[in-house]
Amino acid sequence: MGGSAAQALTLVQYDFGTPPGVSTMTLAPTTTAANISASNLSGGSGGNLQTGVATNPATINFGNYSAFFPVSTTSAAAVANNSYFEFTVTLTGGSQWNLNFLSFDASRVGSGSSYASFALRSSLNNFGSDIGGVQTTTNSFPTFSPMTFSLTAPAYQNLAAPITFRVYVFGELRLDPRIASPARALFDNVTLNGTPATPIPFAFTPLPGLALTWVTGAARRIRSHPQALKKG
Repeated sequence: MGGSAAQALTLVQYDFGTPPGVSTMTLAPTTTAANISASNLSGGSGGNLQTGVATNPATINFGNYSAFFPVSTTSAAAVANNSYFEFTVTLTGGSQWNLNFLSFDASRVGSGSSYASFALRSSLNNFGSDIGGVQTTTNSFPTFSPMTFSLTAPAYQNLAAPITFRVYVFGELRLDPRIASPARALFDNVTLNGTPATPIPFAFTPLPGLALTWVTGAARRIRSHPQALKKG
């Protein structure tokens, strides 16, 4: 009889502080599952990572967000320029996990033709290739859109060792002269989702004492009924 599928869990989430307010802004993880620890979210040298506050009532559900000021217009340039944000997840207590996806909400500040793009890489192959292609948003703040990267490939199953994820940020973020603040990419609710790895099936190994008891009992039955050996 097959067992039911394991329930997907939020392993780590960064919502940068909720409810909105300068005093609650943080780059530390705001949610971690049992047997999971995670670093603060940090940025590479090729961009300026900041936190901000959504004061527009239309964005109250997003609360605080994080902003990145990229210096690159292509994925390759973002890698070369270290234009990324990253975090490290460590599994504790001997746990193993199957990862499902990494997601976040994204927006941008800039002129009407601006866009912000994101590419995910990991330390499993030394950040050597994109995972799941490039995600792009043309939505202008305060509208956010979901970015989702699948992590169902075999490399991300039965994980037990620490892993670092980097999201490279790039795009065309032209400053609108009517906007006082600089052009930038915005993101919120960075979430890593997964399920516990399937346990190793239970195998029964008789205890030595139990095996000896069975053998001794069988020998006694044979001595008591020797004719049983002659049948057949």
